[in-house]
Amino acid sequence: MTGYLQHHTYVDQAWTQDDDRLRGLEETRRSIDSLLGPLVRADRNRDRQSNLVELIKRAAQFGNTLQAQPSSWAFNWRPSSKDAEAGAVVIFPALMQLTSDDGQPLSRPRMLGQRETAFGGR
Repeated sequence: MTGYLQHHTYVDQAWTQDDDRLRGLEETRRSIDSLLGPLVRADRNRDRQSNLVELIKRAAQFGNTLQAQPSSWAFNWRPSSKDAEAGAVVIFPALMQLTSDDGQPLSRPRMLGQRETAFGGR
């Protein structure tokens, strides 16, 4: 219900300079930047910063869209047992639908998209 009521604010409404949502966005950007910043070339920092802000905005809109759905959703961050044994790390999770559009639990989660894994060097 909350997602439905906030849909106009978080999905339909464009971001403005005096938008209250920007404070949370900036906190998120700083947090991510503290982890990724040391790995970035200095000459690409400006583009990276603006791209990161856009990614965070899209993630916020996507999260609200999911929250507005009558069914339950979850991200699957676990690699398959075969991938885990090989040292894989999930870099992009699979999205799973846990309940039907009526809110009834599904016998098996419905997978929407495949998770992506990467293998580190040993």
